[in-house]
Amino acid sequence: AADVLDLLGQLVQKSLVVMEPSGSRYRMLETVRAYGAEKLAEAGDEAPARARHVAHFVEFADTARSRLAGPEQARWLSMLDLERENMLGVHAWCGVDPSCLQQGLRLMFLLKIYWHARGLLSLGHRITLEALHRTSARERTFERCRALCDAGQLAYHMGHYAEARGLLEESHEIALELGNRERLSALLAPLGMAQAATGDRARAIATFESAAAVSKELGQQRQTAVALNASAQLHRAGGDLPRAQALYGQVLDLLEGLEDQESIAIALLNWRLVR
Repeated sequence: AADVLDLLGQLVQKSLVVMEPSGSRYRMLETVRAYGAEKLAEAGDEAPARARHVAHFVEFADTARSRLAGPEQARWLSMLDLERENMLGVHAWCGVDPSCLQQGLRLMFLLKIYWHARGLLSLGHRITLEALHRTSARERTFERCRALCDAGQLAYHMGHYAEARGLLEESHEIALELGNRERLSALLAPLGMAQAATGDRARAIATFESAAAVSKELGQQRQTAVALNASAQLHRAGGDLPRAQALYGQVLDLLEGLEDQESIAIALLNWRLVR
């Protein structure tokens, strides 16, 4: 580690590495990068170097994900913008090296909020499906379950409702097989939304009721409120205003406990619309 700065300086002097105008990052010309990659492979060092690259950027994405809500959001979105090509490089390598397939799926989960925040739904959807297709459908793992849910939500927000429902239903099946209540809590509300969008209102209501029950069992107030609110919306659309009013009241009680003023304001508006 102590040699890095001196060696990097030598590379800059020889114009093999270029300092960015900001003075905080370095880059290589594409021809130099391709030559370096070729020599790395010839030396037999590519696999361990790539493994370190994968490990570093999966950890970076993990750190970033928890900071994409709140006061640090803008800073971390900018940092992810700078590292986007590195993230795509990790994704590409995980399609070459079978030993990091699960890390590739985990990376897709960690980046989902970023794709949404930056409006990169199509890119996120495409590479999440690529990561899923690298693993067998017979591998009913937690990572596959989570990636299916992420791909389904991205498809839903792109308006691909039938595709979203298929992906979310497969995720639901795996979560049931694994007996993972946290995964069920995370995916049931999106599944209900996809069911509603494909015209299956009765099943959507049942799914939202299940989502609320699981979230309540796990003590997840916000997710319980989301499921109850979605159910209320369907009841309101179907003309059952008393039921919708009762559900909106439960949503308000939960949100007041969370002291979420913005969501409380929305819930109050919904509640008044059915009174």
